[in-house]
Amino acid sequence: MKDYYSILGVHTTAHIAEIKRAYRRLAVQYHPDKNPDPRAHAIFQEINEAYDVLSDPVKKWEYDSHMQSSFTTVAQEQGPARPQHRDPAYHRRRRPPAGFKSEKQRMREFMQQCIPYVQWLCYAALVITILFAIDYFLPYKTRNEKIVDGYFVRGKNAFTVIITESGKKIKIYTGVSGGPGDMIQYEETWVYGTVMYLVEGADHKRLAYVYRGLIIFPLALLGTAIAAVVRRRNTEFYFNACVVCGILLIINLYLLL
Repeated sequence: MKDYYSILGVHTTAHIAEIKRAYRRLAVQYHPDKNPDPRAHAIFQEINEAYDVLSDPVKKWEYDSHMQSSFTTVAQEQGPARPQHRDPAYHRRRRPPAGFKSEKQRMREFMQQCIPYVQWLCYAALVITILFAIDYFLPYKTRNEKIVDGYFVRGKNAFTVIITESGKKIKIYTGVSGGPGDMIQYEETWVYGTVMYLVEGADHKRLAYVYRGLIIFPLALLGTAIAAVVRRRNTEFYFNACVVCGILLIINLYLLL
Protein backbone atom coordinates (compact mmCIF):
# COMPACT_ATOMS: atom_id res chain seq x y z
CA MET A 1 0.00 0.00 0.00
CA LYS A 2 1.29 3.41 -0.95
CA ASP A 3 2.14 5.83 1.79
CA TYR A 4 0.15 8.88 0.74
CA TYR A 5 1.40 10.89 3.72
CA SER A 6 5.00 10.41 2.62
CA ILE A 7 4.13 11.30 -0.96
CA LEU A 8 2.72 14.66 0.17
CA GLY A 9 5.42 15.08 2.83
CA VAL A 10 3.01 15.57 5.73
CA HIS A 11 2.53 13.90 9.10
CA THR A 12 -0.21 11.36 9.70
CA THR A 13 -1.85 13.85 12.07
CA ALA A 14 -1.77 16.68 9.52
CA HIS A 15 -4.86 18.87 9.25
CA ILE A 16 -6.70 19.29 5.97
CA ALA A 17 -5.25 22.78 5.55
CA GLU A 18 -1.70 21.39 5.78
CA ILE A 19 -2.54 18.69 3.23
CA LYS A 20 -3.86 21.31 0.79
CA ARG A 21 -0.76 23.49 1.19
CA ALA A 22 1.52 20.50 0.60
CA TYR A 23 -0.47 19.45 -2.48
CA ARG A 24 -0.38 22.92 -4.05
CA ARG A 25 3.35 23.20 -3.50
CA LEU A 26 4.08 19.78 -5.00
CA ALA A 27 1.62 20.26 -7.87
CA VAL A 28 3.43 23.41 -8.96
CA GLN A 29 6.80 21.68 -8.62
CA TYR A 30 5.97 18.50 -10.57
CA HIS A 31 3.33 19.65 -13.06
CA PRO A 32 4.38 18.29 -16.49
CA ASP A 33 3.89 21.70 -18.10
CA LYS A 34 6.43 23.25 -15.71
CA ASN A 35 8.80 20.34 -15.02
CA PRO A 36 10.60 18.86 -18.07
CA ASP A 37 11.77 15.79 -16.12
CA PRO A 38 10.29 12.62 -17.72
CA ARG A 39 9.49 11.27 -14.25
CA ALA A 40 7.46 14.37 -13.33
CA HIS A 41 4.28 13.01 -14.95
CA ALA A 42 4.31 9.81 -12.85
CA ILE A 43 5.11 11.75 -9.68
CA PHE A 44 2.33 14.22 -10.45
CA GLN A 45 -0.15 11.35 -10.79
CA GLU A 46 0.86 9.97 -7.39
CA ILE A 47 0.47 13.42 -5.86
CA ASN A 48 -3.04 13.72 -7.27
CA GLU A 49 -3.90 10.22 -6.09
CA ALA A 50 -2.65 10.94 -2.58
CA TYR A 51 -4.49 14.24 -2.40
CA ASP A 52 -7.71 12.66 -3.71
CA VAL A 53 -7.67 10.19 -0.82
CA LEU A 54 -6.42 12.40 2.01
CA SER A 55 -8.62 15.38 1.16
CA ASP A 56 -11.79 13.30 1.36
CA PRO A 57 -12.76 12.57 4.99
CA VAL A 58 -14.38 9.20 4.15
CA LYS A 59 -11.56 7.98 1.93
CA LYS A 60 -9.02 9.19 4.45
CA TRP A 61 -10.72 7.28 7.28
CA GLU A 62 -10.79 4.06 5.21
CA TYR A 63 -7.16 4.55 4.18
CA ASP A 64 -6.02 5.13 7.77
CA SER A 65 -7.91 2.01 8.86
CA HIS A 66 -6.16 -0.11 6.21
CA MET A 67 -2.79 1.38 7.17
CA GLN A 68 -3.40 0.59 10.83
CA SER A 69 -4.44 -3.02 10.08
CA SER A 70 -1.40 -3.50 7.83
CA PHE A 71 0.89 -2.25 10.59
CA THR A 72 -0.73 -4.60 13.12
CA THR A 73 -0.28 -7.59 10.77
CA VAL A 74 3.41 -6.84 10.27
CA ALA A 75 3.93 -6.46 13.99
CA GLN A 76 2.23 -9.82 14.66
CA GLU A 77 4.39 -11.56 12.05
CA GLN A 78 7.51 -10.24 13.72
CA GLY A 79 6.41 -11.76 17.04
CA PRO A 80 5.48 -10.23 20.37
CA ALA A 81 7.57 -7.30 21.48
CA ARG A 82 10.00 -7.94 24.27
CA PRO A 83 8.73 -6.29 27.44
CA GLN A 84 10.82 -3.35 28.57
CA HIS A 85 12.47 -3.63 31.95
CA ARG A 86 11.02 -1.35 34.59
CA ASP A 87 14.44 -0.18 35.73
CA PRO A 88 15.69 2.56 33.35
CA ALA A 89 19.25 1.32 33.91
CA TYR A 90 18.41 -1.76 31.79
CA HIS A 91 17.02 0.21 28.87
CA ARG A 92 19.18 0.01 25.80
CA ARG A 93 20.58 3.37 24.85
CA ARG A 94 20.94 4.37 21.26
CA ARG A 95 24.43 5.13 20.11
CA PRO A 96 24.85 8.74 19.07
CA PRO A 97 25.73 9.33 15.42
CA ALA A 98 29.32 9.86 14.41
CA GLY A 99 30.53 13.36 15.21
CA PHE A 100 27.70 14.05 17.64
CA LYS A 101 28.67 16.41 20.48
CA SER A 102 26.61 17.08 23.55
CA GLU A 103 25.83 20.57 24.78
CA LYS A 104 28.41 20.16 27.54
CA GLN A 105 31.11 19.13 25.05
CA ARG A 106 30.37 22.09 22.78
CA MET A 107 30.47 24.44 25.76
CA ARG A 108 33.80 23.01 26.90
CA GLU A 109 35.29 23.46 23.41
CA PHE A 110 34.05 27.05 23.36
CA MET A 111 35.72 27.68 26.73
CA GLN A 112 38.98 26.17 25.49
CA GLN A 113 38.94 28.52 22.50
CA CYS A 114 38.29 31.56 24.72
CA ILE A 115 40.82 30.76 27.45
CA PRO A 116 43.80 32.34 25.60
CA TYR A 117 41.85 35.61 25.53
CA VAL A 118 40.56 35.64 29.12
CA GLN A 119 43.46 34.11 31.05
CA TRP A 120 45.29 37.43 31.06
CA LEU A 121 42.54 38.69 33.38
CA CYS A 122 43.72 36.18 35.97
CA TYR A 123 47.35 37.29 35.72
CA ALA A 124 46.36 40.95 35.77
CA ALA A 125 44.41 40.25 38.95
CA LEU A 126 47.48 38.72 40.57
CA VAL A 127 49.64 41.71 39.64
CA ILE A 128 47.11 44.26 40.88
CA THR A 129 46.53 42.49 44.21
CA ILE A 130 50.27 42.09 44.82
CA LEU A 131 50.65 45.82 44.18
CA PHE A 132 47.82 46.36 46.66
CA ALA A 133 49.85 44.65 49.37
CA ILE A 134 53.04 46.52 48.46
CA ASP A 135 51.16 49.79 48.32
CA TYR A 136 49.67 49.24 51.77
CA PHE A 137 52.87 48.26 53.61
CA LEU A 138 55.27 50.78 52.03
CA PRO A 139 55.80 54.04 53.98
CA TYR A 140 53.42 56.73 52.80
CA LYS A 141 54.55 60.02 51.30
CA THR A 142 53.34 63.33 52.73
CA ARG A 143 52.12 66.08 50.42
CA ASN A 144 51.09 69.69 51.04
CA GLU A 145 48.82 71.26 48.44
CA LYS A 146 46.43 74.11 48.03
CA ILE A 147 42.70 73.51 47.74
CA VAL A 148 41.41 74.92 44.47
CA ASP A 149 37.84 73.64 44.49
CA GLY A 150 35.40 71.32 46.19
CA TYR A 151 31.79 70.26 46.28
CA PHE A 152 29.33 68.46 48.50
CA VAL A 153 27.38 65.40 47.37
CA ARG A 154 24.06 64.90 49.10
CA GLY A 155 22.40 61.57 49.68
CA LYS A 156 22.17 58.71 52.15
CA ASN A 157 25.96 58.63 52.44
CA ALA A 158 26.74 62.30 51.89
CA PHE A 159 30.40 63.25 51.37
CA THR A 160 32.63 66.14 50.42
CA VAL A 161 35.10 66.10 47.52
CA ILE A 162 38.19 68.32 47.78
CA ILE A 163 40.16 69.09 44.60
CA THR A 164 43.81 70.10 45.04
CA GLU A 165 46.02 72.08 42.69
CA SER A 166 47.52 68.87 41.27
CA GLY A 167 44.05 67.62 40.33
CA LYS A 168 43.82 65.11 43.19
CA LYS A 169 40.23 64.45 44.28
CA ILE A 170 39.90 63.53 47.96
CA LYS A 171 36.59 62.10 49.09
CA ILE A 172 35.77 62.76 52.75
CA TYR A 173 32.69 61.41 54.53
CA THR A 174 33.21 63.51 57.67
CA GLY A 175 33.47 67.24 58.18
CA VAL A 176 36.49 69.07 56.81
CA SER A 177 37.86 72.47 57.67
CA GLY A 178 39.14 74.85 55.04
CA GLY A 179 38.10 75.81 51.55
CA PRO A 180 39.51 77.04 48.23
CA GLY A 181 42.86 78.78 48.75
CA ASP A 182 43.67 76.94 52.02
CA MET A 183 46.52 74.47 52.33
CA ILE A 184 45.87 70.83 53.00
CA GLN A 185 48.24 68.08 54.09
CA TYR A 186 47.68 64.42 53.37
CA GLU A 187 49.55 61.12 53.15
CA GLU A 188 49.22 58.92 50.08
CA THR A 189 50.60 55.59 48.87
CA TRP A 190 53.41 55.28 46.35
CA VAL A 191 51.88 52.87 43.84
CA TYR A 192 48.24 53.83 43.42
CA GLY A 193 48.42 57.28 45.01
CA THR A 194 45.60 56.41 47.42
CA VAL A 195 45.07 59.06 50.10
CA MET A 196 45.48 57.20 53.41
CA TYR A 197 45.34 60.05 55.96
CA LEU A 198 44.21 63.65 56.02
CA VAL A 199 46.49 65.57 58.39
CA GLU A 200 44.91 68.40 60.38
CA GLY A 201 47.45 69.50 62.94
CA ALA A 202 48.15 66.59 65.27
CA ASP A 203 45.04 64.78 64.09
CA HIS A 204 45.33 62.11 61.37
CA LYS A 205 41.95 61.46 59.80
CA ARG A 206 42.07 58.03 58.18
CA LEU A 207 40.62 57.72 54.68
CA ALA A 208 41.52 54.96 52.14
CA TYR A 209 38.16 53.24 52.28
CA VAL A 210 39.32 50.61 49.79
CA TYR A 211 41.86 49.47 52.39
CA ARG A 212 39.27 49.33 55.16
CA GLY A 213 35.65 48.22 54.79
CA LEU A 214 36.02 47.60 51.05
CA ILE A 215 39.12 45.42 51.45
CA ILE A 216 36.82 42.45 50.74
CA PHE A 217 37.01 43.23 47.01
CA PRO A 218 40.82 43.05 46.69
CA LEU A 219 40.83 39.90 48.85
CA ALA A 220 38.13 38.29 46.70
CA LEU A 221 40.11 39.18 43.58
CA LEU A 222 43.28 37.63 45.02
CA GLY A 223 41.49 34.46 46.15
CA THR A 224 39.80 33.99 42.77
CA ALA A 225 43.06 34.51 40.86
CA ILE A 226 44.97 32.02 43.04
CA ALA A 227 42.20 29.42 42.72
CA ALA A 228 42.20 29.85 38.94
CA VAL A 229 45.97 29.30 38.70
CA VAL A 230 45.87 26.26 40.98
CA ARG A 231 43.03 24.61 39.03
CA ARG A 232 43.94 25.80 35.54
CA ARG A 233 43.75 22.21 34.19
CA ASN A 234 40.02 22.23 34.85
CA THR A 235 38.77 24.01 31.75
CA GLU A 236 35.33 24.98 33.06
CA PHE A 237 36.59 26.19 36.44
CA TYR A 238 39.53 28.08 34.92
CA PHE A 239 37.36 29.84 32.35
CA ASN A 240 34.70 30.86 34.89
CA ALA A 241 37.33 32.01 37.40
CA CYS A 242 38.98 34.19 34.74
CA VAL A 243 35.63 35.80 33.92
CA VAL A 244 35.00 36.47 37.62
CA CYS A 245 38.50 38.00 37.86
CA GLY A 246 37.55 40.37 35.05
CA ILE A 247 34.42 41.50 36.89
CA LEU A 248 36.30 41.97 40.16
CA LEU A 249 39.05 43.86 38.33
CA ILE A 250 36.53 46.41 37.11
CA ILE A 251 35.15 46.84 40.65
CA ASN A 252 38.60 47.26 42.19
CA LEU A 253 39.80 49.72 39.56
CA TYR A 254 36.62 51.75 40.08
CA LEU A 255 37.29 51.86 43.83
CA LEU A 256 40.89 52.91 43.26
CA LEU A 257 40.27 55.52 40.62
